[in-house]
Amino acid sequence: MLQSFRKATLASAAVAISACALIAPASGVASKALVVKSTGTQKGTAISGKIVGGSIGKGTYAGKVTNGGSGSVITWKVKGGTLRVTTAAGIVGRAVKGTFTVTGGTGKYKGAKGKGKLNGNLNSGLFTFTGSLS
Repeated sequence: MLQSFRKATLASAAVAISACALIAPASGVASKALVVKSTGTQKGTAISGKIVGGSIGKGTYAGKVTNGGSGSVITWKVKGGTLRVTTAAGIVGRAVKGTFTVTGGTGKYKGAKGKGKLNGNLNSGLFTFTGSLS
């Protein structure tokens, strides 16, 4: 009888642990390299253009410049979903350097988080975002 009780208790504990693993948010989710190359234009505070290469494929983007030109809020739209991104950057001459944060997404990017560095050139309109995505 005691052995049956132990087996039942161990089985119950295993089920409870499995259920917690299914419900609890994943910790230590592997990050993937994120590279986005884009080109576009700005009209007033509105920015838009094309994603011309990188790890998420080709697509489009749209957003707005914030903080008097030192930041932006962007949505990258690619096959399978979107990614929401905020940036903080400085401009020296025509060069743009800064950081970005992925704050979420839709579709296969739902719940995405990430961060990295950005580099761009105002003359060419080409920007490269390099970082990680989880």
